[in-house]
Amino acid sequence: MFTRENFLQICSAADLRDMDWKDFEWFSKYFFEYFGYERTHVTGKHGEFDGDGGIDIEMYKNNEKIYVQCKRWHVGFRGTILPLHVIRELGGCLLRDNVKKGIVITTLNLDESGKKEAKFMNIELYGLAEIIEKMKMIHPEFDAQKKIGFLRKIFLIMKAIYRLFVG
Repeated sequence: MFTRENFLQICSAADLRDMDWKDFEWFSKYFFEYFGYERTHVTGKHGEFDGDGGIDIEMYKNNEKIYVQCKRWHVGFRGTILPLHVIRELGGCLLRDNVKKGIVITTLNLDESGKKEAKFMNIELYGLAEIIEKMKMIHPEFDAQKKIGFLRKIFLIMKAIYRLFVG
């Protein structure tokens, strides 16, 4: 499992992209905690083929409930830009549960149409550039261009193999 210690070791955009989706959800939890969000909770999957109801993290700031959707993708349906349907799906969850604010955090880039749609639905967006900017506040040496080191690659491969056989 991805831990707070793992969070502190993230030092490049390549590290973010090389995470699996579960680790990215936990990364996001620690990321938001660092910036003052409280009672962060990574929602569980309801079964092997069931989703999480559209919500990856539930958290609070100033006693306001906030839903978070995490998307760790290399490429989306529109290339490297966050697809609008992700924003709209979170907007539907906010409406369904009467939650006033949402956040999408993604390793994809953002475009103006997505930003406009998100603003209309009271959804904050953190694309790759925004994550990098915030990570530099945590780790001034954070480098968006840094290539992943050989030993780190070996570690990630071994971790993936372990998950395949152990779960």
